[in-house]
Amino acid sequence: MSSDTHKSIDLDKHKWDQSTFLGRFKYFFATTNVRRLFYSTTEFNNAKDIVTRNRKGEDIPGLSEDELWDAKHIYDSAFHPDTGEKVHWIGRMSGQLPVNVLIYGCMLNFYKTRLSLLFWQWVHRSTGSFLNYSNRSGDSPISMKTLGLSYISGVVGSLLVTSYLHIFLERVKKTELSLAL
Repeated sequence: MSSDTHKSIDLDKHKWDQSTFLGRFKYFFATTNVRRLFYSTTEFNNAKDIVTRNRKGEDIPGLSEDELWDAKHIYDSAFHPDTGEKVHWIGRMSGQLPVNVLIYGCMLNFYKTRLSLLFWQWVHRSTGSFLNYSNRSGDSPISMKTLGLSYISGVVGSLLVTSYLHIFLERVKKTELSLAL
């Protein structure tokens, strides 16, 4: 592929047609692929370098179009679109499958005591909050006070609902047992 072709590829647009389901599926599969978690820092930095150089219109000799798009998807999977900062793996979309499978597995196994139920609900809400924080809009700054208040409100609300639902279900279970006797 010639360097003129590289310069004509606009990486700010999508490789696949986003007006179709298949195009959106291919894009999200490419950027949220769990295998991207296992890439090295060097691979992420190389992808960032390729994308940055391409956007500046620089020639990247020996790079195919597929390699250019792969670098773009690696970049999209690991770096914040507004700030350009590398996102922690827990806050990446590609990290949600392994993180949530672990959390949900623990939530399903350790639900018998209210303390363990609340602990795993707190872990779940905290990782969800971290995901939201990691993928926030970088254009508008948010104060630490607002972030803290939002986190506490979300977690406390979630814990209250979980606790009261647990109490309610225990009462229903006891009522059913007493009716059965």
